Amino acid sequence: MVKGRISAEEQAYRYIKNKIINKQLRPLEQIVEMDIAEQSGISRTSIRAAIRRLGYEGLADIRPNKGAFVVNPSPREIRDIFACKRLLETEAIRLACHRITKEELSAMESLVTSEPQTFYEKDFNAFLSLNTQFHMIIARASQNLCYAKYIDELMTKSNVFLIFYDDFMFTSFDESDAHKEHCSIYEALCQGDEERCVSEMRRHSDTTYETLSIR
Repeated sequence: MVKGRISAEEQAYRYIKNKIINKQLRPLEQIVEMDIAEQSGISRTSIRAAIRRLGYEGLADIRPNKGAFVVNPSPREIRDIFACKRLLETEAIRLACHRITKEELSAMESLVTSEPQTFYEKDFNAFLSLNTQFHMIIARASQNLCYAKYIDELMTKSNVFLIFYDDFMFTSFDESDAHKEHCSIYEALCQGDEERCVSEMRRHSDTTYETLSIR
């Protein structure tokens, strides 16, 4: 059973999500409440609530009278989400370059400094959290509410794709492009170099998409 002073629903959520991250539950595979309950010792009521949460996040496809299944995003859906995210983020960082505060830069530095440990511990959930916070600091620093709103939504969707198709669990820290590119983006923002900011964000977006194991 998952241990820790957290709610049963949170335990169930983490248990199922980790099974998806570790490829023990794959796209189109059914998430069977009874099996999860037997494996984890968590009540089916809590598991059911956790599955609803996974459905809201886009990881589970809940079908009435049929059950819940791990989602199976199409290559076109993944491509379109990343294309839209790339467009919005490059424009957001163009603005953020001139508007970001010292406090926001300090927060970004802290996030970048914390990233290596997630690789050493193979904690993909922690990396995704740091990654989302990093990108959202930039989105909010643009001071454009629409950019922040839609980038937030696109981050949620793209994180689903990373869980399925990113090689984080099999990539060492030294081999990772993500951390190096985050450092380059942070440095460009510190320098206030708009052209470099846009170039680094565009490169980061393209690399993230191109390294997904979709095929």
